[in-house]
Amino acid sequence: LFRSHVAITMAGIEREFYAKKALGIILAAEEDASVCSKVMNLIAKHYPTIYSSLSRDQFIDVAMMLLELRDTVKTPTEYKAYENIIFYAVLKLNHKIKDNMQKEFVDSYIDAMKIMQTESFTVKDIEPLINSKRETIDSIKSRIEANKGRWRGFEDIFNAQDEEIKKYQTIMSLIFEFERMSISALLSDIVLNEEDIDKIITAYLLLYSDKNLERTTNVLINGIIIQSLLKAYKDVKETFFKNNKETLYLNLEMLENNNDKLQKENQRLNEEIESLNQEINLTKNSQISEINKVKKRYEKLINQLNKKIKDLEKELRTEKKAVYNDEIYKLREML
Repeated sequence: LFRSHVAITMAGIEREFYAKKALGIILAAEEDASVCSKVMNLIAKHYPTIYSSLSRDQFIDVAMMLLELRDTVKTPTEYKAYENIIFYAVLKLNHKIKDNMQKEFVDSYIDAMKIMQTESFTVKDIEPLINSKRETIDSIKSRIEANKGRWRGFEDIFNAQDEEIKKYQTIMSLIFEFERMSISALLSDIVLNEEDIDKIITAYLLLYSDKNLERTTNVLINGIIIQSLLKAYKDVKETFFKNNKETLYLNLEMLENNNDKLQKENQRLNEEIESLNQEINLTKNSQISEINKVKKRYEKLINQLNKKIKDLEKELRTEKKAVYNDEIYKLREML
């Protein structure tokens, strides 16, 4: 319930469906006190022993109940549900954990989560493990292919020439037919890649170190069928959640929310663009005004300079004329 996404999705459809619902409620409760209060009221109503014991700091009663549940619950999933509910109630009702038994429960629960998130093969990258056994894996595959045949899917097993393998395939087919299903129709389109085959043989090598032909052949055939069924089941789960009404509603709601956000963002950007355009226009107008002022100053200065030049030219002409007249006068006196 409270574990990582991997832990939620690695179970069956029904468990994953309700686990996701529960997780959604818990996440909502973390953000909304009223939702949290409703969750605690539900625990008080349907799990009164847990609620009252934790409210009174009597964790021993809860511990005794857990011990009894080990023998009475129908499935491990049901027992785990009780553990999850107790863990959540402990966190919400006992902000300071003083009881040693209570502390041990919380610590063991958290340790289990850490192991699930770090040590389990569901989250580990197994490529290094496969590479470390590469030589043995390739040797086993080569021996099986040389002596029994090459299989990468149920259709290969279905068409096998080995009599024992054909009998095994018939047994598998009959088991499915007894359930009104066809293994061929279900798995015929699924072809495993080399990585899938390597995983099957790696699982074998984690328990056996030999290359026993019969045992490795049996493991490979069973592994191919199981691996193919897993892929088919994952496809079913993906289709279910993709087309589930609640999922579609949430996706639609998310798209609508995103659309609203985009529209608001678009409006904000348009307003910002409009503001920038106004600023640009103001700046442009200001620049034009400033340019005109400078232009007028220069025009005035040019006019002043032109007038001064004309005055100087006039003064020069007058001075030249005076000098010229003076020279003529002097010449006349000399004559």
